[in-house]
Amino acid sequence: MIAAALAVALVAGLQTAPGHAWGEREWEYGRGPLSRHYFESGEGYPSGHELSYGNRTGSFYYLIFGDQSGSAYFWRYGTQPGSAYFWRYGRAAGSEHHWRYGSGCLSESGWRDGASCTGPEVVVLQTVCIAHAVDIAPCRAVNGRLEAWLANAGGLGTRPPADAVAEMRRALD
Repeated sequence: MIAAALAVALVAGLQTAPGHAWGEREWEYGRGPLSRHYFESGEGYPSGHELSYGNRTGSFYYLIFGDQSGSAYFWRYGTQPGSAYFWRYGRAAGSEHHWRYGSGCLSESGWRDGASCTGPEVVVLQTVCIAHAVDIAPCRAVNGRLEAWLANAGGLGTRPPADAVAEMRRALD
């Protein structure tokens, strides 16, 4: 009786693990927060609406004016996941090495086979997409929205936001 209760608790714990379904199938056919449907129709993060019109971490505004993970500044000068340095030299999730050879979120196999991603991992994924380090369907959707946003963001700061994105993309050259 106790063994059966423990088994049920273990299975329930695995099913309620933190994060959201992610991967190619979820993007194409899902309805969760990391699906194309939510990107196109949702209002909260990580929807296209929140990217374009929000100002919190994960928005295009934060990409230009923020200083932590999810910003162009952090990509260029940080050393943790979400930075060009970590992408190049790291081994854990958020690195090129993990993308190619790892499993789970922030890996090519996780994209193909499905995985679960937490909020901070989604911010890292979005950043590597914008930096053109990874080219998958969600990256193309994010970058399409970003290009439209940049076309309308001309004088938001002391320098054009497109310059910050261009510098971000050159950081991997």
